[in-house]
Amino acid sequence: MNFYHWHSLYDIARKHREERTLPKEFYKQNIATLLTGTQDPGRLVEGLLGVLEDEWYRCGQPYYNVHPAWVDQLSKGNLDKIPSECFALPHSNPTVNIRFSGPNAGLTLNNPITLDAIGADTNLTTMSKGSFPRSILIKDLPMGEHRELIFFIDFGIDLGDDFHATQKFHIVLKPGVSLEQAFLDCCNAAPEQVALWKVLHNLLRVVAMVGFLSEGNPELIDFDVLSKYRDEYPRADQARREVMISKSKQRGKNGWNVGNDMMFLGEQPTHSQLQNATGRELNYAHIRNGHPHAFRYGPGRTQVKIKWVLPTVVRPDKPFKK
Repeated sequence: MNFYHWHSLYDIARKHREERTLPKEFYKQNIATLLTGTQDPGRLVEGLLGVLEDEWYRCGQPYYNVHPAWVDQLSKGNLDKIPSECFALPHSNPTVNIRFSGPNAGLTLNNPITLDAIGADTNLTTMSKGSFPRSILIKDLPMGEHRELIFFIDFGIDLGDDFHATQKFHIVLKPGVSLEQAFLDCCNAAPEQVALWKVLHNLLRVVAMVGFLSEGNPELIDFDVLSKYRDEYPRADQARREVMISKSKQRGKNGWNVGNDMMFLGEQPTHSQLQNATGRELNYAHIRNGHPHAFRYGPGRTQVKIKWVLPTVVRPDKPFKK
């Protein structure tokens, strides 16, 4: 399965300008150029993107491939019950890249959108109906009493020469405010922006759920080892896995696969309704598919963790409907 990787400023420079410096030196030189002596909003935002990418490289370029069958489930998470202070990026990394493999209904624009785009030669760039996020870069930035989540999103708008126009938005997280309310406080309610903000809303849900799942759910998130280890990795003991992970990191892979094919069911006996319109007891067994579920715990049930509920047969004492 292929996922869209993040096209960094450094990647583009290496390909088209034969960049020979290491990422650290490249960003040191270019961030100073972009942020010094200019009031151009486009250049300032591109400079901010450079700051995020610089930190991402310093962290080892952590990335998370989200299984396509899981995107729909994660994008339905209820943010209203999750306090902003409980939010964390996966594995507590300060900056991460989350990747997708293709379109998903909840992350696809249902109308064309025209807006500012980083890297575009003109001020406005149009995203057509059906555009979807390929890859996103996210930074969790502490700001004293609150935090800011900064998102850069690649919608696959090709500007030529491998350069993709990138959209930016941010959310302010304040103590005592739910993630849902934090999003609504930052939401641009302009009618022409509704389609975009629906996608951004679902993106926040996906990022939040992946962050929760990365803590204490090793069966749900596997390290993205080199291809030669993929068949062996699921059967290996922990010591052998650590060797494969170490060798993969030495080759530049520092990512995780969120979800796998074993968590989802293929063709199954016909599902019955949980109950009919009269609320009467089930007459047939049915399959409840695997799904993520939020559990509260700790003092005052103030902490939240996400666990994957495995597929189960409901009312196994009953026959499946023919």
